[in-house]
Amino acid sequence: MTAKSIQEYLILAALPGLMLCIVPVEGVEFRLSWHLAFLWLGAFLFTAWLTSWWLRAMFLAALLATASIPPAQTAYITLATIGIGLAVIARIAEMDALRAVFWIRGAAVMALAWMIAQRYLGAIPRGEFIGPFNADAAGVFLALCMPAFFSRKAWPGVIVPLGAIVMTKTSTGFAAACAACAVGAFVSGTVSGKAKAWMLAALIMLSLLFFWKIDPVSNTAACTRWIVWDHGMRAIQRTPAGHGMGSWETIFPLLASGDRRIGEVLNIKDHIELNNVFRQAHNEYVQAAFEMGWAAAGLIAGFLIWAAWLILRGAVSPPVAGGVTALAVSCLGWHTFHIAPLALIGCAWLGLMLKTIKRTERGLEWTKGLRT
Repeated sequence: MTAKSIQEYLILAALPGLMLCIVPVEGVEFRLSWHLAFLWLGAFLFTAWLTSWWLRAMFLAALLATASIPPAQTAYITLATIGIGLAVIARIAEMDALRAVFWIRGAAVMALAWMIAQRYLGAIPRGEFIGPFNADAAGVFLALCMPAFFSRKAWPGVIVPLGAIVMTKTSTGFAAACAACAVGAFVSGTVSGKAKAWMLAALIMLSLLFFWKIDPVSNTAACTRWIVWDHGMRAIQRTPAGHGMGSWETIFPLLASGDRRIGEVLNIKDHIELNNVFRQAHNEYVQAAFEMGWAAAGLIAGFLIWAAWLILRGAVSPPVAGGVTALAVSCLGWHTFHIAPLALIGCAWLGLMLKTIKRTERGLEWTKGLRT
């Protein structure tokens, strides 16, 4: 059955069936039930439109996580943003890869130009580091863009964003950039073994210097995020199906309210106030499992394992291998997919990786093109 025929059956079945779609929750009017069912119809039509079983499974997992909580506007907004991201992945998987990589380079150049203008020329109102980004988000953004320079002609451009990432003093961005460089060099067919050894040695020396002088390991060890992740993992074990889309911001602070190291929940005149709580997990894997359950976590893990297998086989071009690696590492210490500009770059790399996984003849051609 084709995607088009599935969409037709869904629409035809909805003509008589929509009136029967009633949410069995007290206080939910029939009108709202029908609106929600109509949104679900659109979600199923969109799922059929997606071109990959993995994309479809991820969106269905998000849809079920939205249904697991009472009707909430914020949950459906989150679902819509996930749908847009998956649509971007699907479209880029059909796009010319060289063109996509060129525009990612443009994003890096624009961010660096913005930084220079605001920090050294005074031409643009100064932000924390790069325009609207704080230091952590700026470091991750540049780390995600940097693999676009992993080619024979563009590789000198890696030095500038890498230097800017060091200036952000953020461990997550730096770790993502170094991991991307190491993987990009590993899969490169144009770099000799001796050159790869020198590059690896340089990355090790730079890492030792960074974690000694710039952002000491002691700071990372003392970070309260470890405590947050521990609470999050325990909550996931108690609710393997997930707490619902967008639930981290509202439910997690209450679950962890007994630990004042990660925030304080106060009941003031029957009004709940949250102080210094973690509204994001700063770890996309923990937050995805908390909100969408082990099923979504399994889908993410399966994709990463499959991607790693292709990278080790040498079937992935250096830019795509580096981009996916930077994305995977950044998600360990930052809410990459909860900041739209970062999420869009990440979706672009996932789309190019999906293009590789499809293993079409056209895909083999662009992979060869990126290696030159």
